[in-house]
Amino acid sequence: MNDNVENLILEKLEAMRNELKEFRNLYEQSHEAAAYDKWFRDGVQASLDDPHPPVPHEEVMADIKATIDRIAAEKGSQRAA
Repeated sequence: MNDNVENLILEKLEAMRNELKEFRNLYEQSHEAAAYDKWFRDGVQASLDDPHPPVPHEEVMADIKATIDRIAAEKGSQRAA
């Protein structure tokens, strides 16, 4: 076989491999996106279906601030010891 023809065939094969890699990446990304979308939608639906009463934003933020302050105080007392 002529070297030029062989090189052309190898180049075409490499181009096909690259295209297949691109298709595989797109396929994997689409499945990852679909899985994330399902996870997200399931979480939203679970939240909507939750029978517990909603917690006001201010209450949540106050609880978080209290937790942060408690942890900071504990770390401060550990450093002092």
